[in-house]
Amino acid sequence: MRLRTRHHDPVEVTRESMVIVSVYDALGRGVTPLADELFTPGRHTVAWAAEGPPADAYFYEIRTIPAGGTPSVSRKAMLLLR
Repeated sequence: MRLRTRHHDPVEVTRESMVIVSVYDALGRGVTPLADELFTPGRHTVAWAAEGPPADAYFYEIRTIPAGGTPSVSRKAMLLLR
């Protein structure tokens, strides 16, 4: 996945869930948290305005913790080009 300075990601939850979305650099260091909040069921968009970080490979992690359910983790990669 390529991006310039803005990146939008869909996050879909089937029931009310705590959602934590974080961006990491290629060395695994946290760059920025994008979301840390309760999401209602449905499709949501999380945006990253990546004007500050240098061009590199980045990873984002989506953690969902549904009320009374099993937590899940999804990791994806992206390439920031300038």
